[in-house]
Amino acid sequence: MSEDLEADEMTTTPTSWSSELLSNPYLMVVGTTYDVEMINGLSYLQDEGMLADGDTIGHIYIDGEYGANGLRGARYYAKQHDLNLKEVKITSSDNDLTNVVTGLRGQGVKAITLTTTPTQTGSVAAANKALGLNVPILGNNPTFDPLLHNSLAAGALDNLYVVASSVPFSADIPKMKDVAQKFDAAGYTEPPNAGVPYGYAVAEVWGSVLEKACENKDMTRSGVHDALRETTSADTGDLVAELDFSTPGAPATREVYVAKPDASVKGGVTYVEPLFESEDAKNYKAPHQE
Repeated sequence: MSEDLEADEMTTTPTSWSSELLSNPYLMVVGTTYDVEMINGLSYLQDEGMLADGDTIGHIYIDGEYGANGLRGARYYAKQHDLNLKEVKITSSDNDLTNVVTGLRGQGVKAITLTTTPTQTGSVAAANKALGLNVPILGNNPTFDPLLHNSLAAGALDNLYVVASSVPFSADIPKMKDVAQKFDAAGYTEPPNAGVPYGYAVAEVWGSVLEKACENKDMTRSGVHDALRETTSADTGDLVAELDFSTPGAPATREVYVAKPDASVKGGVTYVEPLFESEDAKNYKAPHQE
């Protein structure tokens, strides 16, 4: 598929945030990537005093591109801060991770990072509490779903932090409040999640790119791609950070929000840290960055 897109000069937006995708110049990744999310998240934990140089941490990740990309970020941060990183590879069907958390407890971890499914996140959170480990848990953006508040792990999510480029649905910023109002007015029966602001942001970015192509008087496939590369400051009102698509192979932004589960708000999470870029994320070179 990726090769076909490049051969056909077809610019598109994937529903994945792996920095490995950035080897294809026709993939418009709206937001930052899993590796950068993880770097920023670990920086947040350390800035908040939950982690220190030289500590031992565990990283649980799904075998595959998603998991490997989150792990790449954890490895980078661990190298910069002399962390003893304990890596645990799992499959997407491993839903009871009690034994994994038990093993990490025995290794003295001070934090657990996740590139997993929401169900697996719930299992880790429940085990973290049941075993008395109670360390902070940091997850990439796909690790959380509001439905976790209705699961057996609902009472064990207080140590979970989720890192994402897109703003939580509950955020008290003008653009998100406008999107939330429109979502509610549309009469959707499904509860909102992070996909609502993210999807709206993607549409806004496409609007910016197509406007640029119109200005250039070239709406061909190659013209749209050229317009993407000329888009250096796509603004979505902080639904995601300002985006710069001009550097081949580099994430369009390195800024993220940090959020915590909150069953009392729509979307199920509240941000505890507004958009920021850590120094480590700023200095990180993505795998295909020129």
